Amino acid sequence: MKFLHKNVSFWRRFASNLIDFFIFVSLIIGLWKILNFNSTNNEIKIASWYTFLIFSWLISLNLFVVIPFFWNYRSLGLILTRLQILIKTKKNKLVKCLIIYGFNFGFYSLIILIMLVGIQTSQIQNLYVQNISALNNLDLNLVFIARIISVLTGVWTLLILLNYALILATKKHSGLFEKIFSYRVVYIKHFNQNDKFNQIKLVPFKTKKVEIIFREVDND
Repeated sequence: MKFLHKNVSFWRRFASNLIDFFIFVSLIIGLWKILNFNSTNNEIKIASWYTFLIFSWLISLNLFVVIPFFWNYRSLGLILTRLQILIKTKKNKLVKCLIIYGFNFGFYSLIILIMLVGIQTSQIQNLYVQNISALNNLDLNLVFIARIISVLTGVWTLLILLNYALILATKKHSGLFEKIFSYRVVYIKHFNQNDKFNQIKLVPFKTKKVEIIFREVDND
């Protein structure tokens, strides 16, 4: 018997994504506070900086790759809101996880890579006291990093908004990434064809009487 699944509504999907985002941001902020709890004179310790970058990337890896890999492509947000993902591609499980969550995981990984490569060790201690709003006061490499991260964040935000717009606009509630990578976000509860037919109800309605006149036809 073939089971059918209904695509998730916009608000249920939004709640799931919001939970994932809140968990990720809370863990990142908590990690930063712990590593810089004893910092003095607003200086960032070099060891704390690199530890933060590495462990924050590991948090992203666990939330968006490891957990979905072991929980049938479901993130914590999907688990808590009782949703699941159906993916059509026949690739291996790890590749499927990267297809589904690669946009967010790849975005944060790119940010981490830019910071690791672009910020010099001698600049780390003074990052706390740098006036980020006044880019002219920053070193050239920090100006470039600030601008490239702003552009990447803008593109990421634009694509996320476009994804939500398509979910709202389409009848099947399919987002941009689902259309590109051929997967669906559905409710866990499934039904079969018989259940679908049982939901169909015939409703009587009144119609106007139509006068029918019969006339004999002479065949002679």
